Amino acid sequence: GECICNDGFFGSACEYMGCSGDDASQTSCNGNGKCLSLRELALNHKNGDGTLLPIHYGSDANEPSTWDADRIFGCECDDGYGGFDCTLMTCPNGVDVFT
Repeated sequence: GECICNDGFFGSACEYMGCSGDDASQTSCNGNGKCLSLRELALNHKNGDGTLLPIHYGSDANEPSTWDADRIFGCECDDGYGGFDCTLMTCPNGVDVFT
């Protein structure tokens, strides 16, 4: 048989929790960002001044607390957008908002 996934889930066995937005697939985020796995989001982590500061979430296959690294997805919003689904417009922020 073929699974029919509940809202927010996708995959052949509904084993992935998708991004919020237009749909639950890996391509949502309301057109204002990218839907990435927790592993990918951690690698793209930036500190308060925008400097890339990667976190290696899920890199140890024997670490049970990171089982979800490739199963749960979230939005990485484009500049100017924020919120869990990239629908909020953001104000400039950082050390010098005019540079």
